[in-house]
Amino acid sequence: MSHKTKSTRNAILNTPIHETLKGYTYRDVRFLKEALEILKEDLKDKSIKFKPEFFIAEEWYVPEGIPAIGLPFYLLSPELTKIHRRQTGYAEGDSARSFLKILRHEFGHAFEHQFKTRRKRLRQLTFG
Repeated sequence: MSHKTKSTRNAILNTPIHETLKGYTYRDVRFLKEALEILKEDLKDKSIKFKPEFFIAEEWYVPEGIPAIGLPFYLLSPELTKIHRRQTGYAEGDSARSFLKILRHEFGHAFEHQFKTRRKRLRQLTFG
């Protein structure tokens, strides 16, 4: 690891996360923005009008009772993604393909929470 990389990493690790992420939004990261547009088109193609909000979270997260999907903060910056991967051994959603796959999965949870489909008999018979 170069001195510059190590000092950048140390600076990030020693800065409160709300300061590190100040000014960042998921719309700043090209593959996140593109995946969100693909999801939007998927929903339009299927005539699904439900559109959850997105927010920055510690990990992928769908709060029960709130039509929203939390996107992991570490995906907002390549350096944060590297640090997260180094410390945890993984970085879920760190490529366009994996991000979209997880986003669609989390959308299913948000939809299920919003419309209480878990209680529906057809859903139980289909998915358990």
